[in-house]
Amino acid sequence: MKDFFGFRKMITSYFIMGFYVLGAVAIPILAFTGMIGLLGLGLDDRSSSGIGGIGSGIGGIIVTILVIIVAEIAFRLTCEGIILIFSLLRELTTANALLKIIADNSSKPVTPPIQSRAPGQVRPPAAAPGPGQGRPTAASGQRTT
Repeated sequence: MKDFFGFRKMITSYFIMGFYVLGAVAIPILAFTGMIGLLGLGLDDRSSSGIGGIGSGIGGIIVTILVIIVAEIAFRLTCEGIILIFSLLRELTTANALLKIIADNSSKPVTPPIQSRAPGQVRPPAAAPGPGQGRPTAASGQRTT
């Protein structure tokens, strides 16, 4: 409850999902209702050309079907975009909480991992020995530097 009232837990995505279901059902119903209204106007109100308005006949049915398809896709994309924003917020909140846990639990600095060499890569040269610390050579018995 603390997260809910502190607005750290977002419930908007659940409302958007419910809103999408209602909209997905309402769009075709409203489109067909509008088509029936346009067909009625086309039959009653004959224009001077005698063919009625844009919503009359087969043209009205085709326009209604296209409106339903475009409206459903646009409505779906809008709802997905809103849900995406809130999903990103949820993931960022989770990552932030994990980083705080890691920071609180680390008592010593983290050392970087040992890097492995790729196959065929030569070993880096060792540090040069200081003065007087070279190996004796077999031939002369003197130290090399």
